[in-house]
Amino acid sequence: MIYCFVCKDSPHAAELRKRELERHLAHIEKVVDHIRVAGPVPAEGGGYQGSIIMIEAESGEQARALFDADPYAQTDMWESVEMFPFSAVAGTWVGGIAWDKK
Repeated sequence: MIYCFVCKDSPHAAELRKRELERHLAHIEKVVDHIRVAGPVPAEGGGYQGSIIMIEAESGEQARALFDADPYAQTDMWESVEMFPFSAVAGTWVGGIAWDKK
């Protein structure tokens, strides 16, 4: 199952992104086989307003543990984090459509 994490930046996010970037990237490299897509959400006018990460895991608990091990998640970088199960059923990332209309 894929779990989508939608993270909204806190007022301290810009400084924390810079401070923790190397440790964050090392974590991402370590768990990259579980990541389907991840990245910052640009803000109009520059900078970022949050992050989205989609983690494939056997359970929500495993996905949450992988997410929580990220140095970014261990700071107050994000004002809020929501986790949702996600079913990829259409689009170029899933090879077109994932249903049969027969």
